[in-house]
Amino acid sequence: MDRKLQQYVLFCVGMGSSTAWWLIMSTNLAEKASYGQNTTLVLHVCYFFVLLVCSLAYRHIEPHLHRAGVIGGLSALTATSLVPALLVVMGVLDPALYVPCIAVAAVAKALIFLAWMMAFSDILNPRSGIVLMLAAMTIGWMLCLVVAMADAVVAAVATCLLVLVSGGCLIALTAMSGPRAVPAEPEPAGGISPLSLLPPLFLAGLMLYEFAPGFVTGSIQAASDSETLMSTYAATALLLAASLGATTLLMHFEAGKRYVTRFVVPFIAVGLLLVALLGPGEQTIAFACIITGTSVFDAFVYSSFAQRVQRTGVSGLRLFAWGQFVIQVAILVAFVLGLALAGRDSTWITTVSLVLVSLIILGGRFDLHGAEKDPTSPATGAPGAAHANPGQVAVGPEDDEAHPVFDCAAFAKRHGYSVREEEILNLVSCGFNAPAIADRLCIAPSTVKTHLVHLYRKAGVADRQELLRKLEESSSASGSPADRFYDASSGRPASRP
Repeated sequence: MDRKLQQYVLFCVGMGSSTAWWLIMSTNLAEKASYGQNTTLVLHVCYFFVLLVCSLAYRHIEPHLHRAGVIGGLSALTATSLVPALLVVMGVLDPALYVPCIAVAAVAKALIFLAWMMAFSDILNPRSGIVLMLAAMTIGWMLCLVVAMADAVVAAVATCLLVLVSGGCLIALTAMSGPRAVPAEPEPAGGISPLSLLPPLFLAGLMLYEFAPGFVTGSIQAASDSETLMSTYAATALLLAASLGATTLLMHFEAGKRYVTRFVVPFIAVGLLLVALLGPGEQTIAFACIITGTSVFDAFVYSSFAQRVQRTGVSGLRLFAWGQFVIQVAILVAFVLGLALAGRDSTWITTVSLVLVSLIILGGRFDLHGAEKDPTSPATGAPGAAHANPGQVAVGPEDDEAHPVFDCAAFAKRHGYSVREEEILNLVSCGFNAPAIADRLCIAPSTVKTHLVHLYRKAGVADRQELLRKLEESSSASGSPADRFYDASSGRPASRP
């Protein structure tokens, strides 16, 4: 099996397993034991504070979250805390133990999620990011549905196994990706503000879209209807599978890519309209539409985050923790509101739903690509350099089969570069960024970043621009700035045609 395909399979299975057990513990099994409302609030609050801490102390936490020992420890902690919680569900232990156990699992889950997102940033291909994340979500919902329909004992054992499967896949994926590189572009002395990481327009849209499923979840929990919940899960799994097929098809066409995130608007808006118009017990499809639309939107958001990490070299932990923190704020507020209003006159539900429909339709053209302007993205300044559009990752110059570059051999020899480092230097001189170089050489983006750090250190420069300037000066001094060519099809330098 191809290395890249192995990474994709590990991600889909592992992230899907993580999604499945989280859904099971936050809704289904908890609902059977009548701890649904308290449990969901505890999960959201614990998640909320862990994300806040990680977004503030990311420099101290990030080095540890890609270590196999830490990932294994978090997985074991989660499984250990779930065992007594599941025994409570089955009536073996005192119910007072349930919420503390779930709180521990939520803390570990938040950290594991961030570790998964950093791994996602390492393996992401810009053309497959949304599809990959959506596939993992679809697998997660289907696994959740299968486990939830099983016998209580089987479901309990399967839930713990899903945790261990997720941790094992993450450890394997981290090992395949290699050591995570230190960002080549250091942050400014004053640091990067949260609003610089994600534009205000994007944050506003993110909260708007995530408010809808939080409101719906609160309404479902208040109704305490397990049958409706199971029906919603089944409908969501089917709609997610259909969305995955549609997204995969659209991503094959350049004209279709811009519509991938557009169909979330009718999904969510129609669902909210149905919530407002239908009575209790008739809203299964409405709930499923809202959850499906938001899941597609989440896949797009996470893919955008990962692309930004690859493009700018910002801390993946900080970016994902901050973005997910905003999501949790929206979900928590909406959940409490839905919980409160569901027990009152249904007019409130109708009013809130119609307001949300109006706002989502008005903000339907919102997305990160259109809103973001990235002043921190380094310009290569190299001949033939590809300039990425805002929110997109440049994949390198691919218009012709051969592109003139500077003579890198003498420069590499002078500075003691290895053969691999000389290959990367040739690609850098053509304007390829780290993800594009990784694709060309079939290695992980994190490995490319590590090589780039070595290139800068050996050449005595601080960043890509200084390296290219020094390479140009060296080539000009030798009098042969373009006596070698780059062969885009082979990924290696070649002789002049």
